[in-house]
Amino acid sequence: MLRSTPVAAIAAIIPLVLLASCAQSAPESAPAAAEPSFGASAKASTTASPISPDPSPEPTPTQAPGTRPLPAPTALPSQKSDGAAVPMPAPPKERLPGPNWSTLTTAGFAETVTAATSGVGYAFSGESSDGAALTGRADGTSATSNIQVTTKLGGMPVQAILVGTVLYLNLGSATMDKFYPVDITGPVDDDVRVLLARIDEANPVRALAAGASITSVGKLGTPVPIGGASSQAYHVTTHGSAGAPPGYTYWIDAQMRPRKVSHVVGSVTTGFEYAGWGSTATVSAPPPERIVTAPPIAALDGSTATAAPPRSTKDIVTP
Repeated sequence: MLRSTPVAAIAAIIPLVLLASCAQSAPESAPAAAEPSFGASAKASTTASPISPDPSPEPTPTQAPGTRPLPAPTALPSQKSDGAAVPMPAPPKERLPGPNWSTLTTAGFAETVTAATSGVGYAFSGESSDGAALTGRADGTSATSNIQVTTKLGGMPVQAILVGTVLYLNLGSATMDKFYPVDITGPVDDDVRVLLARIDEANPVRALAAGASITSVGKLGTPVPIGGASSQAYHVTTHGSAGAPPGYTYWIDAQMRPRKVSHVVGSVTTGFEYAGWGSTATVSAPPPERIVTAPPIAALDGSTATAAPPRSTKDIVTP
């Protein structure tokens, strides 16, 4: 038919087409609210399409078209449902690896413990085999360590500082409350030998020295706290250490360092406890003004040792 339509007829149709197109593009007024529908037509409008498995629900009055409704508000972990605050749970504690005490065997006990204590400062307190109390600290600056101790000799309080091969003795009024130096590489009197023996006993690895051989190491019981550190006890039997008891009990902490060492001499059990491992405090010789070079004016038992005159008014005895 288009082939037989005159040109004039086509020209008359074009304005009508343009007018219809303009009408469709014009904004429409908002439609009136639809009446709620029931029955089959309502069911059909809510039935999901086969190609739309998750359709958006009908918008609520406060919801924009095409969006999902917000979920109902829930209480925060720190709130009860009524808004009251509740305590937050404590964070989990950090779990650190436990000590590997199984590595302490007869073959490696001495090497492991000696290496753990080498060059490390510590404090000690205890009782020597002659029944004397001894407290002090070592700074771990060398293989032998510089050591400062407090004890009694002949009933007299004594402070001693051992630095290298020099023992500085403070005998109170006998040395004017200063330190008298003694070269321990030369001859020393009996009191100094006793003091040096006590200092040696306080050494936590004395029984593990190169001159001793460990014949057995046995674990005793379960770990116990010593000075706040969980420590496992071991009975260590030695042979060949000159002057040392044949058996020791070591309590070893998680860093393989002794927290307590005890031994039996006759019927008496003595020993020392150790703390402050890793201390950076140093032990050094007294300053020059604290050193006296004259021999002590009184022996450790209180008797006159030399004819030297009194060095302090404290040493002058009046009737």
